Amino acid sequence: MEILEAASYVAQIIGVLAIVGTVMFGIKQIQESNRLARIDLTTRVGLGLTDYSMNIGLSPQASGVWRTGMLDQSKLDENTRTQFTMLCTSAFNGYETQFRLHQENMLADVMFERSVRQLTFFSTLQGVRDWWPRHRANFNTDFAQFVDGIIDETSESKASKA
Repeated sequence: MEILEAASYVAQIIGVLAIVGTVMFGIKQIQESNRLARIDLTTRVGLGLTDYSMNIGLSPQASGVWRTGMLDQSKLDENTRTQFTMLCTSAFNGYETQFRLHQENMLADVMFERSVRQLTFFSTLQGVRDWWPRHRANFNTDFAQFVDGIIDETSESKASKA
């Protein structure tokens, strides 16, 4: 009887080890799947930004509206000001999406840092500084506060250089 009882314990131990091994393998598969999804999402975000920029860049009219609006919206007529507003809104919607994905740990840090650098650059341009307060309410509060912080930092940086 003792041999059967010992064999039973050994079988139970082997069973537990098999279950633990299966769970660990499942966890590893989930981690790898998440890693691949994050890479795919980061790639898609990068391609989306490239497409957005290319669409503006390939259109002389859109490029002119973008460039003029970034520097001084007062030089735009009513129609091109609306177009500039739509271009900025579209760009900032993309940045907000990246902000959200980064918060959920679904966007690589390197891609988010790139977006922050772009937002920082844009926030130094008078056209964006004029546009943002009028359209800030269209964005979620946490993202709006994030952009406000970038604008405040660039304002302080400009002031200290002056």
